[in-house]
Amino acid sequence: MNMKLPNTDIENILSSVEPEEATRLQEVWDVMGGPEPTSGDPSISESEEVARLQEALNASGVPERRSQKGRRPLARDRRTRGRRMGLITGGVVVLLLMAIGVGWGWWQQPITHTAALGNMAVVQLPDGSEVELNSGSTLQYRRHFGAIRQVELTGEAFFDVSHDARPFVVQTFNANVTVLGTRFNVRSWPSASVPETMVTLASGKVSLAAREGRQAAVELAPGDTRRVTQGVIDAVPAGVASVADATAWRRGGFVFKDEPLGDILGEMSRRFAIEISCELGINSQRRFTYAFDRVEDVETMLHDISLALGLQYRATATGYVLMDDAKHSGAVSI
Repeated sequence: MNMKLPNTDIENILSSVEPEEATRLQEVWDVMGGPEPTSGDPSISESEEVARLQEALNASGVPERRSQKGRRPLARDRRTRGRRMGLITGGVVVLLLMAIGVGWGWWQQPITHTAALGNMAVVQLPDGSEVELNSGSTLQYRRHFGAIRQVELTGEAFFDVSHDARPFVVQTFNANVTVLGTRFNVRSWPSASVPETMVTLASGKVSLAAREGRQAAVELAPGDTRRVTQGVIDAVPAGVASVADATAWRRGGFVFKDEPLGDILGEMSRRFAIEISCELGINSQRRFTYAFDRVEDVETMLHDISLALGLQYRATATGYVLMDDAKHSGAVSI
């Protein structure tokens, strides 16, 4: 029958070995709750019991301590652990800062919406305002509006701005339109034959300012149209521009009054997502007035324009080209 060694015997055993070894054996004894000898024979010598305790130590998984001679000082252990923890903590901080930097860069990155050629797009802004983009137009703004709600427009768009104490600013290549809550149309193509920004107010009140030049900002009333050209703000007569004419594109129509032929063809190219050009020798600056409430296909417009201007048109691999009727009589029928 097995029996546990008395504590006094264990003390005698531990006192007979080296201090480091005694400490290890004591840990085994404490972990195991007092190991029993393999044999029940009380005559087992102390050296044999030490050997058995050593076997129990090896089986217990308690790590062996280094001898006093090869043992690393405790202070050095702590310094090493401290350096390791410092490196780990520093690495975590670096990763955290990198994550913050990436997140901040993403937050600062503006949002861009572009209406594809041949299509229109509706954009909901962070403040609840709504913007309709004409074909080929681009709108850009920050993910979160601050004290000023600012957007940048290239092309044409109709704005329905929600009421807010913060000013709403539409910035084009040459003008700033400032409002609080209103509905208006902005057309601004830097690539037009005469680069300009044209603003037509449907309701509410807006302030129009040139980004260059010293002219004071001009306030528009409902129904007014103003244009900014080369830093100068001009009034457009009501007979030339109206809210219905300026917003005809929203209904699928085309309304051009005394506009260069090249600009009209550019709008047609964007609307129908094809290339429409003039043959060399045709004056693209020739002004033309065209109004059609709703156009379903491009050839209807090309037929009307060619008939009115004495031109012809033909299909190409990418779209259409207008030609001089006198030079190509009989080449293409309109």
